[in-house]
Amino acid sequence: MWTHTQYVCPSVFFGPLVRFAVRLSGKSAAAINFAALFGLLISNASGQSVTLSLSAGTGSPGAAVPLTLALSGSGVSPSGLQWTMKYSTADFATVTMMAGSAATAAGKQLSCQNSVGSSTCVLWGLNTTAISNGAVATVSVTISPTITRTSSSLQFSGVAATTSNATAIATSATGNTITIVGNGSQSVGVVLPYNRLGIVTDGSTFTGGLDGSGNAYSANLMGSTLNANGASFALGAPNVPNTISSATITAPSGRFSQLAILATGVNGNQASQSFVVTYTDGTAATYKQSLSDWRTPQNYSGESRVVTMAYRDKSSGTRDSRTCYSYGYLFALDPSKTPKSFKLPSSGNVVVLAMALIPLTSPDFLLSATPASQAVVAGSPASYTVSVTALNNFSGPVALSATGLPAGAAATFAPSSVSGSGSSTVHVTTLSTTPPGTYAIAISGTSGSLKHSASVSLIVNSVSQQANLATAFNRLGIAADGTRFTGGLDTGGYAYSANLLGTTISYAGSQFNLGPANTADVVSSSTLALPSGKFSTLAMLGTAVNGNQPSQTFTVRYTDGSSSSFTQDMSDWHTPQSYSGEATVLTMPYRNFQDGSKQIRTFSVYRYSFALNKTKTVMSIALPNNSRVVVLAITLIP
Repeated sequence: MWTHTQYVCPSVFFGPLVRFAVRLSGKSAAAINFAALFGLLISNASGQSVTLSLSAGTGSPGAAVPLTLALSGSGVSPSGLQWTMKYSTADFATVTMMAGSAATAAGKQLSCQNSVGSSTCVLWGLNTTAISNGAVATVSVTISPTITRTSSSLQFSGVAATTSNATAIATSATGNTITIVGNGSQSVGVVLPYNRLGIVTDGSTFTGGLDGSGNAYSANLMGSTLNANGASFALGAPNVPNTISSATITAPSGRFSQLAILATGVNGNQASQSFVVTYTDGTAATYKQSLSDWRTPQNYSGESRVVTMAYRDKSSGTRDSRTCYSYGYLFALDPSKTPKSFKLPSSGNVVVLAMALIPLTSPDFLLSATPASQAVVAGSPASYTVSVTALNNFSGPVALSATGLPAGAAATFAPSSVSGSGSSTVHVTTLSTTPPGTYAIAISGTSGSLKHSASVSLIVNSVSQQANLATAFNRLGIAADGTRFTGGLDTGGYAYSANLLGTTISYAGSQFNLGPANTADVVSSSTLALPSGKFSTLAMLGTAVNGNQPSQTFTVRYTDGSSSSFTQDMSDWHTPQSYSGEATVLTMPYRNFQDGSKQIRTFSVYRYSFALNKTKTVMSIALPNNSRVVVLAITLIP
């Protein structure tokens, strides 16, 4: 049964109140307060900071573009992160995010709330593990099939981070740009009537230069050809006029989808420059574009960095060892018309190195699939939507298929094929015996010789069984805040807070049901009956009290009379030791005292797992004969 739980991230943690709807498997779910998971941010990490950086991407209309959101920092590692990504809904049809490799390695989950043009995400976990530098999220951006712009940016706001000891970290984030390109066909170069020397071989002396002040690009760094924005640019020969400014250029004959330009601003950034395309029918189109100076990239809309160079050449034959750049720009043309000429801006501070035209392509189609990922329990179904977008009057039938399915899974499409543009629903069924894991499913569309694919992820979680400990509970270890009780988890008057624990805990794909608060709800020094069945793993929530308890023996007995014994070191609930085989599931900022008060110190719950003989049927588990070892819940995993 699926239940719906509101997870609340309060303003004391990450700024404005953000609520996330999270679906958990199980009979019930608890309201978990993120402040309890990560701690209240009461101080700042002076002089320490982390940065989130989004990679750039390139794609054609309708395509899904993969991006990476990376974390970098030195001297400090966060245990939790929040950010809001903003984007144009006119340019991007969908934006989805999944936890990246650095996040999953730290046992974190990514919860996002989407609204129009933005997605606010919290990277969190039921542990205090720090997140290492690397990919904290993978982002899939689907470009709108009807986009007319040549690029569009994704930006960030509301970024925040915290360490495991409740300290705020100074955090910044850098967005990036997706460049929109045409499809497939080889570009056509435009012959330029060069009027300025702007590229020289290293060591050459010259006059003028790209900026008219004795500076030029290095031909040794630039090369003779460059590929960018779906076009191939042929550069002029060095040491002679090889760039152009303030001119009108004759267009080659033909119809084209896009005009690609390699250019730069000089002597400062050049804002709102006009490029004019005149067609043979007498009509014209004007494109407003800002250009960065070759030394100070501004990341203007519609601008991409094509070449980054470590130096430029000076007229004296020496080098200016400062970084300089060349930039790419892409203008969408009217494919029903034939260009006649291209007029460059009148400013001599806008310099063009090369131009190319991207032709119209033959009929084709684009294929995309959403959502990017689905998670199910083995035996449950999942569904995805496949979209086919026709290009250049494509109208043929596209037959759909799927590969990469796990054992016992099957995929059906409704409908099984799409003609022209349209969509189909993919139903994926699994069996209870389908192995747990993450599977990359390739969804393919085929029409004659044309074939395109889209990838989605299917996460299959195991069907776990809870051990019913209700009749075995022999100690009160969980109490509601403000409640008076006797004994406690440590038999010394202290207990976990039921308000912080909730009634269920999910960790590493397994769910643990906790006992009721304010009564016997934990067990120690007992032999517990296990649900009959063959399982691969026994997972247990527990802790040591009144000090760490090393070398504790747990014995699982099977119905054939054999047994398996496991020796495990266990941390005290206040002093985690990160023993082998021990994982911190939840860290809480206080525990309850028997008089109804709180003790403000950090306390933890741990997970332990034992590999069983899966060819045998389990019967019971004998806990250590040690009152300082306490068990909260047990789950068996097939």
